[in-house]
Amino acid sequence: MSEQATQLPPEEDLPESAAEDADNTDWQPITDLLRRGLGIDFGCYRAGTVGRRIMRRMELLQLDDVADYATLLAASQEELEALGRDLLIGVTEFFRDPAVFRRLADLLRELLRGRSATEGFRIWSAGCASGEEAYSLAVLLHDVAQEVGFSGDLKVFATDVHKGALEIASRGGYCGELLAGLPGQYLDRYFRSESDGCFRIDPMIRRMLVFAHHNLLSDPPFTRIDLAVCRNLLIYLQAEAQQRVLTALQFSLVPGGHLLLGPSEGVSHLANAFSVLDSGCKLFRKNATPRDGIVAPGIPWVARNPLLASLNQGTRTTVTLDRHLLRDYDLILDRYAPPGMLLNSQRQVLHIFGDLSEYLRPLTGRLTGDMFSNLRDELRPALSTALLRAEQHGEATVVDRVPLLQEESCRYVDVAVACLTDERSDGLHFHVTLRPSDWQPEAGDCSNSNHHEVDSALHRRVADMEQELHSTRHSLQLTIEELQSSNEKLDLANEELISSNEELQSTNEELKSVNEDLYAVNSELEHRNEELQRLNRDHDNLLASTEVGTVFLDQQLRIRKFSSAISAFLKLLPQDLGRPIDHIAYELGSPQEFRERLQQVLESGLRHEQEIHTGADQWVLQRILPFRTDNGSIDGVVLTFTDISAVKQAQAAVAEMNIQLEQKVIERTCELSASEARIRAFIENSGQGFWQLGPDRLTIDLNPALCSMLGYRREEMLGRSPLEFVDAENRSIFLYQMGRIDGTEHRNYEITLLHKDGHPVPVMFSATTHRTVEGKVDSAFAFITDLSEQKRVEQEIRAAKEAAESANRAKTQFLANISHEVRTPLNGIMGMSHLLHMTPLADEQQDYLRHLDDSAQSLLSVINDLLDLTRIESGGFGTEQADFQLDQLARDILRIHQPVAQRKGVLLQLELADGMPGLLRGVPLRLKQVLHNLVGNAVKFTDQGRVVLSISPIIVPGQSLRVRFAVCDSGIGMEPETIKRIFDPFSQADESISRRYGGTGLGLTICRRLTELMGGTIEVESTPGQGSCFTVILPMKTPLGAVVPADAPVRQDSFERNALQVLLAEDQPVGRLYATRLLERLGHRVTAVEDGKQAIEAWEQNCFDLILMDVQMPGIDGTMATASIRQREQEGGVRTPIIALTAHALTGDRSKLMECGFDGYVPKPIDVEGLLAEVNRLITPATVLCSRRGEQP
Repeated sequence: MSEQATQLPPEEDLPESAAEDADNTDWQPITDLLRRGLGIDFGCYRAGTVGRRIMRRMELLQLDDVADYATLLAASQEELEALGRDLLIGVTEFFRDPAVFRRLADLLRELLRGRSATEGFRIWSAGCASGEEAYSLAVLLHDVAQEVGFSGDLKVFATDVHKGALEIASRGGYCGELLAGLPGQYLDRYFRSESDGCFRIDPMIRRMLVFAHHNLLSDPPFTRIDLAVCRNLLIYLQAEAQQRVLTALQFSLVPGGHLLLGPSEGVSHLANAFSVLDSGCKLFRKNATPRDGIVAPGIPWVARNPLLASLNQGTRTTVTLDRHLLRDYDLILDRYAPPGMLLNSQRQVLHIFGDLSEYLRPLTGRLTGDMFSNLRDELRPALSTALLRAEQHGEATVVDRVPLLQEESCRYVDVAVACLTDERSDGLHFHVTLRPSDWQPEAGDCSNSNHHEVDSALHRRVADMEQELHSTRHSLQLTIEELQSSNEKLDLANEELISSNEELQSTNEELKSVNEDLYAVNSELEHRNEELQRLNRDHDNLLASTEVGTVFLDQQLRIRKFSSAISAFLKLLPQDLGRPIDHIAYELGSPQEFRERLQQVLESGLRHEQEIHTGADQWVLQRILPFRTDNGSIDGVVLTFTDISAVKQAQAAVAEMNIQLEQKVIERTCELSASEARIRAFIENSGQGFWQLGPDRLTIDLNPALCSMLGYRREEMLGRSPLEFVDAENRSIFLYQMGRIDGTEHRNYEITLLHKDGHPVPVMFSATTHRTVEGKVDSAFAFITDLSEQKRVEQEIRAAKEAAESANRAKTQFLANISHEVRTPLNGIMGMSHLLHMTPLADEQQDYLRHLDDSAQSLLSVINDLLDLTRIESGGFGTEQADFQLDQLARDILRIHQPVAQRKGVLLQLELADGMPGLLRGVPLRLKQVLHNLVGNAVKFTDQGRVVLSISPIIVPGQSLRVRFAVCDSGIGMEPETIKRIFDPFSQADESISRRYGGTGLGLTICRRLTELMGGTIEVESTPGQGSCFTVILPMKTPLGAVVPADAPVRQDSFERNALQVLLAEDQPVGRLYATRLLERLGHRVTAVEDGKQAIEAWEQNCFDLILMDVQMPGIDGTMATASIRQREQEGGVRTPIIALTAHALTGDRSKLMECGFDGYVPKPIDVEGLLAEVNRLITPATVLCSRRGEQP
């Protein structure tokens, strides 16, 4: 049976499809290349499969001749590997055919339930491709093992002939689309999600698998396998290769092991070695027979492996004896063995012992192996009966006293049959012995004539029946042979159907593989299409967003595409696409020259640029460029038009400015001439030294500049080490740096060299090395720059920097003095005006005072703007973050400008958008300054209508909060040219505007710079006669957990209700008078002094609730007086609040005054509201001591 299972039918008996598979000669050159290049023999594949894959590759490469394709494969390893991947159809997926895996789960439960943990369980997944099926088996095995409580070792051997697929499988990472067939509970349990959207197998499952490169047709199989899985692999192989694979799988299985094949595959010639467990799922069980170890002859892995060869031979071990010994055995049997014979189970004679001539009838005709036809008629019934009984009962049987008639006598024979069982071959033999019987009949029995007649008749009847039986057996044999012939034909037809089914299945697998390839290509094409669409949108948006008119022309100068900005230069419409460019009206010059320039660029490939003046102060830059493809060929022309009028105007403005500045430059020319002469002499006479050293670090070359630098002649320095010219203190540094250049490309360092006369020469030593092809350093180069002049220049620069800083300090001091000198009389002017407003005045007088207040306020604004701009430029403007109430800040600004707006009949409005946070964190002081300036300008330039301050949030997901502040008016508006320079310092619309409305032109400059300091932007939109809109966008924060502060109640009981004892120190009579009268009108008692000395004396003699101290006074100034008072207070006394009155308003003045002991700060001119706010901040009922006691100063 084993031979029947392992031998292939002859080639002429193969079905047509199998014969086709056995003939692969058409593709022999290609399969030879694949075998040599990849180590895989595709000659055993079906010719149809190989042919279709090869033709597919040839169609992709547009090749018609197989020989040409074979030549390409011989020259291209990449194409060879691509063909190999196509032939190794790696169609697989997780849990493919769910019904098969459900049946497999039931089988695993049956096998693992009650199995000993020491046995373990081994699965072999042959042809695993990229590992999906192997991981499916491992996941299923682990899940079932946990379900039935099996704790033994679980192992899955996954093999494939394709190393690239094994590398993918061993990584265990799969993207989402490859996991479509995986049940959800397995995905969540056995896979881990990764950041790239893919999933990776759990390490616990990965450790169960062993991935190995293995060729089923040539490599030895695994052993002691409990379940072998080889699905949809045999369908691609020829019949002989299928048998070799099945034999290897059968060899690997343990007795009772299981085999799982594909839906169109079967065990074919090994049907006797397997039992069908589930025909639908193609699940087989290996029969537990003594033939487990038998394998097909000629399989390579048996011949190459001595151990397997010896095992194979061991299953058919025979005993080889000496021939002389065999002859001795035959003589002994002839001499001592009783007459008899050895029969097989088919009653054929295998051996005869002794002389049986007396028991045989005379033989004539053709000799047959049937013993019954050769025995005497009297012995046939007895022997047939004895054989039947021995076979049925399995024990020795004896038929005694069988009469054997002779010519004149009758003797009796005992017929004995013994069963011989061959355990190795499971065969049955019979040992027949014929002995003379010990029993003898009574005298005269043999001579009885009737007895002889009866016996003769009986023998004739038996002979007739035996003849009839022989005829019946012959007819039966013929029928059996006919049935066998029919069965063979059916087998051939069945094999053809199986082969056709396998061919269809392999075609289906190939179609699925092609479908997956097409899906991948389609996905790639969709991705490329989306990318092209995105690039096209980017290109369209780029063209639309630029102000450059662009036209794309093809090789025939027809319009292919154009941007929207081209309408300013050429009258193009969408329907003009495809029209020649010379059909379009060209108004920027000669159409003929324009056409010639286009044709010239198209033919030469050289770009052309031309500036065209179209009149009305419009200039256009025309560019004509070749449109080049990826390979560098010219496929058309790109035509662009750019409006450069603004550039030309700027150039003209710069030229005009240069003319104006030339006169100023001439004045400085004389001053700079001497310095320029020195610098020019330095540049002309300076030179960089060059020094080349050989491998031994000795001088081999140098230049005159170096010689001049060190005072040596060239001959004096050649052949000497540069170390000789280095200052002794710098030699160690020089040696260290020269050693480092061997390992780096370039080194720069300063060092001091020695002049020939001995004085030091500081230089910059820039060294590098030159290496040979072998990487060895053969020389070193150094460029030496004399730093003597540079050191001197650096000293001069330091001095100049100190001078600039000193000048900056002087400028700051000058501005502070100017501020003080202007603010001090301005304080008197504004103060007296304020006091006059408190007296009865006629309407005309009130009007005069209003003009006086406006003029003073304008002068104060000029001073403040100048100081603010100075502080911004010096970087001294603070931008401290603080929490503030947005709506309160906005209303305060509008309240300040409400009086002026009411006088002009202008409506002031505040618009807060919904969802605007009430409490924000930002720079409220600077924000208030910016909005105050913008609202003030809007009210100033609006004679009727309204001014609107609108505030809204800009919320972008993922970004911080930004707030938009828009100040829009219905005023006079601005021209476009004015908008371009509106934020420049000292810039206004025109002289008429300046004369009518006044101003310095610094307000918007300060607004822009403050906005930029706060990290925001400011923009303006305006139309002449319709108004302007200034938009400020600032980053803000919403305080976390902050409580909205309530409006602080005005403490009427402190300064405005109680009569306080106030000490006023002011050296200016007008300012002293104004402050005194102001405080007295508020109900307070004032003691006024002229300087710091009097202030100290008054404080020592009296009790005061508040001190208003001018900072700058003759003699003892306010700072010194405050320090003296604070020192005396430490010796014993109550701290008196002191507010500084100062005309200084630069950055840092407030903080400096606070450090000197002041509690508050009020700048001059004194603002009543500011003074009240500062006093209310400092004065509480607990601090009002003097007025409460009623003490008089």
